[in-house]
Amino acid sequence: MNTPRRIQTSSSWIRRILWLAAPPALFLAVLFRIADADALWTTLVPAAPEWLLAAALLAVAFAVNQGALYQGVFAVLGEDVKLGQAVSLSLVMAFGSLALPGGTAAGIAYFVSAANGRGIGSSRALLASLAYYLFEYVALLPVLLIGVAVLRLRHDLSPASLAALAVFYGIALGAAGLMVWGFVRPEQATRRLMVSAAWLRRTVRWMRRFLAAPAVARFADEIQEILVLARAGSARALRPLLHAALLQVIALALLDAVFVALGVRLPPPVLIAGYAVGTIFMLVSITPSGAGIVEGAMTVTFASLGVPLETAASAAVLYRLYTCWLPLIAGFLTLRLMRPARA
Repeated sequence: MNTPRRIQTSSSWIRRILWLAAPPALFLAVLFRIADADALWTTLVPAAPEWLLAAALLAVAFAVNQGALYQGVFAVLGEDVKLGQAVSLSLVMAFGSLALPGGTAAGIAYFVSAANGRGIGSSRALLASLAYYLFEYVALLPVLLIGVAVLRLRHDLSPASLAALAVFYGIALGAAGLMVWGFVRPEQATRRLMVSAAWLRRTVRWMRRFLAAPAVARFADEIQEILVLARAGSARALRPLLHAALLQVIALALLDAVFVALGVRLPPPVLIAGYAVGTIFMLVSITPSGAGIVEGAMTVTFASLGVPLETAASAAVLYRLYTCWLPLIAGFLTLRLMRPARA
């Protein structure tokens, strides 16, 4: 069997393994959030149904815009992807990130595998998934700065929030630096990739099968080609940046709809501050999508800013219904519809 055929077979088997792992991952994710389900039911009963529907429509708009962001990122990388396909890949990414302990890493694995099964090269899919976060972090930065400023002025910036913010900025700046370096010096970036793969082959024995020299060289060539292409089409980066900014607007509108459904209208600064803290802890938490941590952080933040504790807790749980539970289930259903072909 030649190297390309071996790589194709290995990729097919990886897709099948990820596909088969999805049902138990969903079961465990639901099991670990069963306490949230009880709290969620208690919260839904008194909520205004028209605003719950508005929040649901905003959640749909968020998913579609998220797909449009991926579509724009793929366009920068020279890949023409239909919006429906981009939304499906986005939902699969959400499932992996929300259901598995690996969080973002697991989401990227599912995303790359699903994209590969749709004829998109693994290297291009990997770069698209990483570039997505770069655009998201850039758009998120002003929101976080406003939220932190509000908390600082009200003397409610806790040490935990400050530490989480520092971790986020460290990750964001590191990721941005790597991506910019790749665009500016694609030859050096791919050369460093091959050196790192060679070191892993020597150090970790079981990695030798997955990091064979011919496969790594082929992958590095593809990465370099895509980076050169992306640098030439950098003007197209405006579109995904606008979609990334729109994601923040939709998310804030969704959070506002949740509070209105509970009979509370918050001032915009308070809304942004609570959203900023929840987003920071979601990104840096060691649990999948910050399960069990984001809710507590948002509840404490809103309560410290004058929101009744019971309302703050109910809003946090309800907000996570739209940003965690629904994407988790939608991503699982999408993944089941994208059944991989047999190797």
